[in-house]
Amino acid sequence: MASGLHAALALCVLCYSVRWNETTEFVTFNAGLTETDVPEYATRREAFLLKLSNNEIPGDVVCLQEIWKPDDVAAVVQAAKPNFPHSFSAMHAADGKFAPKPTSPACKAAKIYPMLHCITTQCLSDSGAEMDECISKNCKSVINEVPQDCLSCIADKQSTRAATDLAAIVERLQQCLTTSWHTTFGLLVLSKRPLFDPEVINFHYGTFVLVARGYIRAKRVSRVLDSPLPDRDYPLSDHYGVSVIIQRCACFLWWWPWSRC
Repeated sequence: MASGLHAALALCVLCYSVRWNETTEFVTFNAGLTETDVPEYATRREAFLLKLSNNEIPGDVVCLQEIWKPDDVAAVVQAAKPNFPHSFSAMHAADGKFAPKPTSPACKAAKIYPMLHCITTQCLSDSGAEMDECISKNCKSVINEVPQDCLSCIADKQSTRAATDLAAIVERLQQCLTTSWHTTFGLLVLSKRPLFDPEVINFHYGTFVLVARGYIRAKRVSRVLDSPLPDRDYPLSDHYGVSVIIQRCACFLWWWPWSRC
């Protein structure tokens, strides 16, 4: 497993800056840290954290996908910090530090009971893809009243490839009614240099979904120079910025174990 992980991470791309005659190495990797859809979650998690701690991850910027759990995001950032001191995810504040952990439970009964009532009265006779289609068609309005953190909490430990299991959802709901959650979008960027103006873009803004998807965008990455970048925004197509690169590597290729920009 370790050799496969190393090989996957070694597949990277060099992005060339015409202004400073430098190269910046980007690595993108699908960590696959989900307990339900990829086997050996605990083993893979520890192996990945060990490689980060041992400075065995190449690149100047590492774009990671499929890191869904808030605790896993925090663990990866901590393990990588000596070699990648800068990072950004949906859990980070604008200054690059972790935002305060939510203190309220992810779900409130008043919000989720209408959703459960709709599913049990209109879609319970269906299963699998038919149930998914029924829920999307008949229960969309009540689902949109449920906060995204609640839906993301419910999605944890639910397989995206297995048939919809209402009993498993109800069991998970009991936990989400008493514990907090932070939607991560499964994305994390690590960098050896500062990330400027990073942000998470939600693909489904204004609509709540069970598995939230999006991408991370940063305007530019600074180089180690005697003088800083001029204080202006660079076009997305300009070689001086990296927003397009981070957008493509960190987010659009989440279903693949490895990829190149």
